[in-house]
Amino acid sequence: MKQIIFSTVFCSQLFFSQNNLINQDKSVYQLDNKIIELKTVSLYNEYDEDLIVWLSKSKKEDYKSYFSKKGDFSLLEWLNDDNFSDYTIDVYSTFLKIVKPKNSFIILYDKDAPVVNYIRKNELPQYIRKTISRIEKDSDFKLYKSNYIFIKG
Repeated sequence: MKQIIFSTVFCSQLFFSQNNLINQDKSVYQLDNKIIELKTVSLYNEYDEDLIVWLSKSKKEDYKSYFSKKGDFSLLEWLNDDNFSDYTIDVYSTFLKIVKPKNSFIILYDKDAPVVNYIRKNELPQYIRKTISRIEKDSDFKLYKSNYIFIKG
């Protein structure tokens, strides 16, 4: 019984602490007699280490699933392959953002809210951390650089 109570309390704290990092907001504007709804999700990194962020369409996705094979390649293969220099980032399969400590990342959207997934960098396996550190130094295009993104439709 004690284990069940501890698990419930621990999971509740984990859930609420993660939700404190993420805020959602909606603003409504009128422009030329047209109503425009702008929705935002913001993630604030309150930790003293990097957060690794990825997005999914409808449900939470753990890092193992996100970095695994999707179609012909996995995200990890793509990150390690320098022949993908002209590849376009897909927001739900190859998008990766590093949010530095005490910084925010803002997602603006107009339809359905994307699911914001994140993990502290040091919680990732070493081989993924090494890959991310390498591309952070060597690549200008594989990591999303801006502190905001707009997702349409």
